[in-house]
Amino acid sequence: MANSVLIHLRLPRDLLREVDALAGGRPRSVVITEALEEFVRTQHLLCALEAGRGFLADAETNQWHSDDDVDRWVETLRQGWEPPSS
Repeated sequence: MANSVLIHLRLPRDLLREVDALAGGRPRSVVITEALEEFVRTQHLLCALEAGRGFLADAETNQWHSDDDVDRWVETLRQGWEPPSS
């Protein structure tokens, strides 16, 4: 792996057995890297969601009682938008 750093980890034996069984022949480092990348993406998303908390006033969201209500709200919002030009 380019631009990689060697680290040492202590993992529970049972967890490592499961990783090996599920890895489909991929090296452990690849599987662990993918898991850490997913963790980082998730944490960034959670931070963004937390930063946006309270962005909309209650008056703007009080009509969102069901998925259909939200769909209608989005469709109304999109009316008049032009699709991006290629």
